[in-house]
Amino acid sequence: MTTKGLLPNDRRGVRAAFGKSDKDVDGDIEIIRNWVKSQPHLPEMPSDNMIEFFLAINKFSVERTKQKLDMYYTIRPLIPEIYDHCNLRIPQMQGDNAGVFVSLPKQTKDLYRVYITKIRGEDFDIYQFLAHMINLMEIAFHHDIAQGLLFVVDHTDLNMSHVMKMTPSAIKRLTIVLEIHLHSSLEDLYEHVPREILPIDYGGEEISVKELNELWKKCLRENSERFDKLAKMKVNEELRPAPLDNDDILGYHGNFKKLDVD
Repeated sequence: MTTKGLLPNDRRGVRAAFGKSDKDVDGDIEIIRNWVKSQPHLPEMPSDNMIEFFLAINKFSVERTKQKLDMYYTIRPLIPEIYDHCNLRIPQMQGDNAGVFVSLPKQTKDLYRVYITKIRGEDFDIYQFLAHMINLMEIAFHHDIAQGLLFVVDHTDLNMSHVMKMTPSAIKRLTIVLEIHLHSSLEDLYEHVPREILPIDYGGEEISVKELNELWKKCLRENSERFDKLAKMKVNEELRPAPLDNDDILGYHGNFKKLDVD
Protein backbone atom coordinates (compact mmCIF):
# COMPACT_ATOMS: atom_id res chain seq x y z
CA MET A 1 0.00 0.00 0.00
CA THR A 2 1.09 3.58 -0.68
CA THR A 3 -0.04 6.77 1.06
CA LYS A 4 -2.55 7.25 -1.78
CA GLY A 5 -4.49 4.26 -0.47
CA LEU A 6 -4.91 5.45 3.10
CA LEU A 7 -8.32 7.12 2.70
CA PRO A 8 -10.46 5.39 0.04
CA ASN A 9 -14.09 6.36 0.45
CA ASP A 10 -17.57 6.15 -1.02
CA ARG A 11 -18.62 9.77 -1.52
CA ARG A 12 -21.83 8.89 -3.32
CA GLY A 13 -22.73 6.38 -0.60
CA VAL A 14 -22.21 8.96 2.15
CA ARG A 15 -24.39 11.47 0.31
CA ALA A 16 -27.10 8.86 -0.17
CA ALA A 17 -26.96 7.95 3.55
CA PHE A 18 -27.99 11.53 4.35
CA GLY A 19 -30.55 11.63 1.54
CA LYS A 20 -28.48 14.16 -0.40
CA SER A 21 -28.24 14.34 -4.19
CA ASP A 22 -25.14 15.69 -5.92
CA LYS A 23 -27.11 18.86 -6.66
CA ASP A 24 -28.06 19.21 -2.98
CA VAL A 25 -24.44 18.90 -1.85
CA ASP A 26 -23.19 21.32 -4.50
CA GLY A 27 -25.79 23.80 -3.24
CA ASP A 28 -24.76 23.36 0.40
CA ILE A 29 -21.09 23.81 -0.49
CA GLU A 30 -21.91 26.98 -2.41
CA ILE A 31 -23.84 28.35 0.59
CA ILE A 32 -20.80 27.74 2.83
CA ARG A 33 -18.43 29.28 0.29
CA ASN A 34 -20.56 32.42 0.07
CA TRP A 35 -20.70 32.57 3.86
CA VAL A 36 -16.89 32.34 4.10
CA LYS A 37 -16.63 35.24 1.65
CA SER A 38 -18.79 37.29 4.01
CA GLN A 39 -16.49 36.57 6.98
CA PRO A 40 -13.45 38.85 6.56
CA HIS A 41 -11.76 37.50 9.69
CA LEU A 42 -11.30 34.02 8.19
CA PRO A 43 -7.84 33.49 6.66
CA GLU A 44 -8.70 31.29 3.66
CA MET A 45 -11.39 29.67 1.57
CA PRO A 46 -11.57 25.99 2.61
CA SER A 47 -11.50 23.40 -0.15
CA ASP A 48 -14.77 21.90 -1.35
CA ASN A 49 -13.73 18.53 0.13
CA MET A 50 -13.10 20.14 3.50
CA ILE A 51 -16.50 21.83 3.44
CA GLU A 52 -18.22 18.55 2.56
CA PHE A 53 -16.28 16.69 5.29
CA PHE A 54 -17.56 19.17 7.88
CA LEU A 55 -21.06 19.02 6.43
CA ALA A 56 -21.10 15.21 6.70
CA ILE A 57 -19.86 14.96 10.30
CA ASN A 58 -22.42 17.63 11.22
CA LYS A 59 -25.24 15.70 9.50
CA PHE A 60 -25.41 18.31 6.75
CA SER A 61 -26.49 21.09 9.08
CA VAL A 62 -25.32 24.20 7.25
CA GLU A 63 -25.44 26.41 10.35
CA ARG A 64 -23.52 23.94 12.50
CA THR A 65 -20.97 23.52 9.73
CA LYS A 66 -20.43 27.29 9.68
CA GLN A 67 -19.75 27.23 13.44
CA LYS A 68 -17.35 24.32 13.22
CA LEU A 69 -15.39 25.77 10.31
CA ASP A 70 -15.10 29.07 12.16
CA MET A 71 -13.86 27.25 15.26
CA TYR A 72 -11.40 25.21 13.16
CA TYR A 73 -9.59 28.45 12.26
CA THR A 74 -10.19 30.24 15.57
CA ILE A 75 -9.03 27.54 17.97
CA ARG A 76 -5.34 27.44 17.07
CA PRO A 77 -4.14 30.40 19.18
CA LEU A 78 -6.51 29.39 22.00
CA ILE A 79 -4.60 26.16 22.71
CA PRO A 80 -0.94 26.94 21.99
CA GLU A 81 0.28 24.00 24.09
CA ILE A 82 -1.15 21.73 21.38
CA TYR A 83 -1.07 23.74 18.18
CA ASP A 84 2.47 25.02 18.67
CA HIS A 85 3.52 21.37 18.29
CA CYS A 86 1.72 20.87 14.99
CA ASN A 87 4.44 22.18 12.69
CA LEU A 88 6.22 19.09 11.40
CA ARG A 89 9.53 20.94 11.19
CA ILE A 90 9.97 21.54 14.90
CA PRO A 91 12.32 19.09 16.71
CA GLN A 92 9.56 17.63 18.92
CA MET A 93 7.72 16.31 15.85
CA GLN A 94 10.76 14.74 14.18
CA GLY A 95 10.85 11.57 16.26
CA ASP A 96 8.47 9.04 17.76
CA ASN A 97 5.71 10.78 19.68
CA ALA A 98 5.29 7.76 21.98
CA GLY A 99 1.82 6.99 20.72
CA VAL A 100 -0.02 5.72 17.67
CA PHE A 101 -3.01 7.27 15.95
CA VAL A 102 -4.00 5.86 12.57
CA SER A 103 -7.11 5.53 10.43
CA LEU A 104 -8.10 2.28 8.79
CA PRO A 105 -8.18 2.22 4.98
CA LYS A 106 -11.54 0.44 4.81
CA GLN A 107 -14.67 2.05 6.22
CA THR A 108 -17.43 0.20 8.04
CA LYS A 109 -20.53 -0.92 6.13
CA ASP A 110 -22.36 2.20 7.29
CA LEU A 111 -19.45 4.30 5.99
CA TYR A 112 -17.85 5.32 9.27
CA ARG A 113 -14.11 6.00 9.24
CA VAL A 114 -12.40 4.03 12.01
CA TYR A 115 -9.40 5.40 13.92
CA ILE A 116 -7.18 3.41 16.27
CA THR A 117 -5.20 5.14 18.98
CA LYS A 118 -2.74 3.52 21.36
CA ILE A 119 -0.64 5.24 24.01
CA ARG A 120 2.75 3.74 24.71
CA GLY A 121 6.24 4.69 25.90
CA GLU A 122 7.32 6.19 29.20
CA ASP A 123 8.23 9.51 27.55
CA PHE A 124 4.63 10.03 26.43
CA ASP A 125 3.69 13.70 25.97
CA ILE A 126 -0.06 14.15 25.66
CA TYR A 127 0.14 17.56 23.96
CA GLN A 128 2.61 16.27 21.40
CA PHE A 129 0.36 13.26 20.85
CA LEU A 130 -2.73 15.46 20.40
CA ALA A 131 -0.81 17.53 17.86
CA HIS A 132 -0.11 14.34 15.91
CA MET A 133 -3.81 13.47 15.98
CA ILE A 134 -4.76 16.93 14.75
CA ASN A 135 -2.24 16.71 11.91
CA LEU A 136 -3.62 13.38 10.75
CA MET A 137 -7.17 14.72 10.87
CA GLU A 138 -6.02 17.67 8.77
CA ILE A 139 -5.25 15.26 5.93
CA ALA A 140 -8.68 13.66 6.37
CA PHE A 141 -10.40 17.04 6.09
CA HIS A 142 -8.95 17.50 2.62
CA HIS A 143 -9.11 13.95 1.26
CA ASP A 144 -11.75 11.92 3.10
CA ILE A 145 -15.52 11.77 3.39
CA ALA A 146 -17.43 9.60 5.87
CA GLN A 147 -20.84 9.35 7.47
CA GLY A 148 -19.11 9.64 10.84
CA LEU A 149 -15.93 8.93 12.78
CA LEU A 150 -15.40 6.03 15.15
CA PHE A 151 -12.46 5.88 17.57
CA VAL A 152 -11.02 2.67 19.00
CA VAL A 153 -8.77 3.31 22.00
CA ASP A 154 -6.41 0.46 22.86
CA HIS A 155 -5.54 0.64 26.57
CA THR A 156 -3.20 -2.38 26.53
CA ASP A 157 0.00 -0.44 27.30
CA LEU A 158 -1.59 2.31 29.36
CA ASN A 159 0.01 2.70 32.80
CA MET A 160 -0.13 5.11 35.72
CA SER A 161 2.67 7.32 34.34
CA HIS A 162 0.52 7.95 31.26
CA VAL A 163 -2.55 8.70 33.34
CA MET A 164 -0.63 11.22 35.46
CA LYS A 165 0.26 13.16 32.32
CA MET A 166 -3.39 13.45 31.26
CA THR A 167 -4.25 16.68 33.01
CA PRO A 168 -7.90 17.79 33.32
CA SER A 169 -7.15 20.55 30.82
CA ALA A 170 -5.81 18.08 28.28
CA ILE A 171 -8.71 15.69 28.77
CA LYS A 172 -11.26 18.51 28.34
CA ARG A 173 -9.65 19.42 25.04
CA LEU A 174 -9.77 15.83 23.87
CA THR A 175 -13.44 15.34 24.72
CA ILE A 176 -15.09 14.82 21.34
CA VAL A 177 -17.04 11.75 22.39
CA LEU A 178 -20.74 11.06 21.98
CA GLU A 179 -20.81 7.31 22.53
CA ILE A 180 -18.46 5.21 24.68
CA HIS A 181 -18.37 1.41 24.64
CA LEU A 182 -16.09 -0.65 26.90
CA HIS A 183 -15.00 -4.03 25.58
CA SER A 184 -13.54 -6.92 27.50
CA SER A 185 -12.55 -8.87 24.41
CA LEU A 186 -11.85 -8.54 20.70
CA GLU A 187 -14.94 -10.62 19.98
CA ASP A 188 -17.01 -7.89 21.62
CA LEU A 189 -15.24 -5.26 19.51
CA TYR A 190 -16.10 -7.15 16.31
CA GLU A 191 -19.77 -6.44 16.99
CA HIS A 192 -19.05 -2.76 16.32
CA VAL A 193 -16.11 -2.90 13.89
CA PRO A 194 -16.05 -5.63 11.21
CA ARG A 195 -13.16 -7.96 11.91
CA GLU A 196 -11.97 -7.98 8.30
CA ILE A 197 -11.23 -4.23 8.23
CA LEU A 198 -9.11 -4.31 11.40
CA PRO A 199 -5.31 -4.65 11.37
CA ILE A 200 -3.79 -8.08 11.87
CA ASP A 201 -2.84 -6.95 15.40
CA TYR A 202 -6.55 -7.23 16.27
CA GLY A 203 -7.28 -10.42 14.37
CA GLY A 204 -8.23 -8.65 11.13
CA GLU A 205 -7.07 -8.73 7.53
CA GLU A 206 -5.59 -5.22 7.23
CA ILE A 207 -1.85 -4.50 7.43
CA SER A 208 -0.41 -3.97 10.91
CA VAL A 209 -0.81 -0.84 13.01
CA LYS A 210 2.95 -0.34 12.79
CA GLU A 211 2.84 -0.37 8.98
CA LEU A 212 -0.13 2.00 8.94
CA ASN A 213 1.67 4.32 11.34
CA GLU A 214 4.73 4.45 9.08
CA LEU A 215 2.55 5.20 6.06
CA TRP A 216 0.79 8.00 7.93
CA LYS A 217 4.09 9.54 9.04
CA LYS A 218 5.17 9.51 5.39
CA CYS A 219 1.85 11.04 4.34
CA LEU A 220 2.25 13.87 6.84
CA ARG A 221 5.72 14.62 5.46
CA GLU A 222 4.32 14.63 1.92
CA ASN A 223 1.84 17.31 3.01
CA SER A 224 4.33 19.48 4.90
CA GLU A 225 3.46 22.48 2.72
CA ARG A 226 -0.05 22.53 4.21
CA PHE A 227 1.32 22.46 7.75
CA ASP A 228 3.77 25.27 6.94
CA LYS A 229 0.80 27.31 5.75
CA LEU A 230 -1.24 26.54 8.85
CA ALA A 231 1.63 27.61 11.11
CA LYS A 232 1.36 31.13 9.66
CA MET A 233 -2.42 31.28 9.36
CA LYS A 234 -4.30 33.53 11.79
CA VAL A 235 -7.85 34.72 12.27
CA ASN A 236 -8.17 38.50 12.36
CA GLU A 237 -10.46 39.00 15.33
CA GLU A 238 -10.73 42.73 14.64
CA LEU A 239 -12.60 41.92 11.43
CA ARG A 240 -15.00 39.34 12.93
CA PRO A 241 -18.59 40.43 12.11
CA ALA A 242 -20.14 38.78 15.18
CA PRO A 243 -19.01 36.78 18.24
CA LEU A 244 -18.50 33.08 17.66
CA ASP A 245 -21.54 31.20 18.97
CA ASN A 246 -20.08 27.97 20.34
CA ASP A 247 -20.29 26.28 23.73
CA ASP A 248 -17.41 23.82 23.35
CA ILE A 249 -13.79 24.92 22.96
CA LEU A 250 -13.17 22.07 20.52
CA GLY A 251 -16.24 22.94 18.50
CA TYR A 252 -17.14 19.34 17.67
CA HIS A 253 -20.71 18.20 18.34
CA GLY A 254 -20.87 16.07 15.24
CA ASN A 255 -21.07 12.41 14.43
CA PHE A 256 -18.31 11.04 16.67
CA LYS A 257 -18.07 7.76 18.54
CA LYS A 258 -15.31 6.20 20.64
CA LEU A 259 -14.74 2.53 21.36
CA ASP A 260 -12.47 1.36 24.17
CA VAL A 261 -10.81 -2.03 23.92
CA ASP A 262 -8.85 -3.68 26.72
